[in-house]
Amino acid sequence: MFRKILSNLPFNPSLITQVSFYAKRLQKESAVRRVGLIFISLTMVVQLIAVISPAEASNQCSSNDVLRCGFRSKQEAVQKCNANTQGFRTIVERFGVTCATIAGANTVTLNSYASNNKLYSMGRNPYNKPGEFVFDIAGAGRYYFRPLSSWGNVNYKMLDMRTPDGAPFRIMYDCGNIVVERDYQPPAPPEPPSKLKLAKVNNPKGTVKPGDVIEYTLAFSNTGGNAAFFSVNDILPTGLTYVSSSYGNWIFEKNGQHLKWYNNTPPYYTFGNTDAFGTPGFIKVKVRVNADNPNGKVLCNNAWVEDVNPATKKVQKWSNQKVCNTVHVPTKPEPEPEPEPEPEPEEKEPVLAIEKKASNITQNIDDANGTTAKPGDVIEYSLETSNFGDGEKKDHILEPEKLSDVLEYADLDLNSLGDGVFDTDS
Repeated sequence: MFRKILSNLPFNPSLITQVSFYAKRLQKESAVRRVGLIFISLTMVVQLIAVISPAEASNQCSSNDVLRCGFRSKQEAVQKCNANTQGFRTIVERFGVTCATIAGANTVTLNSYASNNKLYSMGRNPYNKPGEFVFDIAGAGRYYFRPLSSWGNVNYKMLDMRTPDGAPFRIMYDCGNIVVERDYQPPAPPEPPSKLKLAKVNNPKGTVKPGDVIEYTLAFSNTGGNAAFFSVNDILPTGLTYVSSSYGNWIFEKNGQHLKWYNNTPPYYTFGNTDAFGTPGFIKVKVRVNADNPNGKVLCNNAWVEDVNPATKKVQKWSNQKVCNTVHVPTKPEPEPEPEPEPEPEEKEPVLAIEKKASNITQNIDDANGTTAKPGDVIEYSLETSNFGDGEKKDHILEPEKLSDVLEYADLDLNSLGDGVFDTDS
């Protein structure tokens, strides 16, 4: 249109006003196009920046944080690990990672879609995200793993290290949450160390005479993990002679004055946690005081329990216990104790018990209780009385048997009473 007006302008000078109008309009359209082009360019730049550098994670605190509000430096993470803040040390140790491992970690920034979207983060709260699963840690509680990309395309600042088996292990700065790869299986929880204890008592206590028998009771427990190559040991002093011991199905060895008992379950002869059994183990040992012991000699018996430390492979002894008795040799015969008066004879009492039984003679059913009788069947009821006491019971009347409902549809055979008497009144 503008070109048409220009071509006609020499023939019609009045068109100059329209030329002026369209010129101004073209200037405005050109300006609008330039502004639009600028905005389109800015939009493309923003999108390019978003792709090259995604948004950083928010540092807002959450109840999902393994460490509330996370940490600002590696030193702070190590400090919280050493203090076991919110069970942090217990959590990382479940993966075989120690506070020293954290101290040697590097700081990296990883995108939530890194490692082909195989990164999984662990937090305290369930969110029902796709791929989410439960992970329990003894002594720390229940946690939840889900894909790190569940929270979008985000860059996270993390401490980067390795587990003892070489798997990548990261801790997020903002929240302390653990990040591992999807297929990683943490090692089984380590067996807790054994924790053995022995208690020992002697009976009698105090002084003993030559020829007396002393009984030692050894009670042993384990409140930790399995004790390998466990044994109970007792050293008898000179002046005592071994008589006997009770030790169940365990193995007993005697080497001079050294007594030893151990579990007969190869290959490691372990002794488990007694809290699970509900009771400690017991061994009773009887010894005799030798006749040649001088007056005043102190006889001390030592006992302990031991096992083998799995890490050092060395024997470790626990809970050495010592009990003592003093020998007293009488200088003159001790007077005979006065005889105790004869106890009054106890009055003998009968203890009666009655057993009732029904048999179906016709159907040859010995125990017909609960069965169905047919018309004409002969049912034999027997009442057997037994006396479990010491005294006799004569002319005893049994508790009346209610036969009124039975006699409405059956007859009573009085010839089968034997020596019994049937009281029709009761």
